[in-house]
Amino acid sequence: DLIEITEDKMDIYFTGLDMSKVESFYAAKAQDGYTDHFVAIKVSDGEYASEVVTILEDYKANLAETYADYAPIEAERAETGTVITINDDYVFMIISEDTATVTSAVETHF
Repeated sequence: DLIEITEDKMDIYFTGLDMSKVESFYAAKAQDGYTDHFVAIKVSDGEYASEVVTILEDYKANLAETYADYAPIEAERAETGTVITINDDYVFMIISEDTATVTSAVETHF
């Protein structure tokens, strides 16, 4: 089960994210102990998308590092998660047991 990340927590999880440049978003994470995440961010300016990619990639790397010592399977899941940009203004971060299937579904629908 994923827990939604509310707007007031977005910059806490995703350090440096400028919510004034975010048109809309959905973000959810697994309960503590698991690394699964689904984040979809639509930026208001396509040029900001590359910065969002960097922020999410950094978050994903930090997550993997945090879990490396005590939950190596979860750390690997975070490492193999993906961050993709679609249509220049949507950025997705997908960390899942089956990242490839979720990513394919997102790409198909966008």
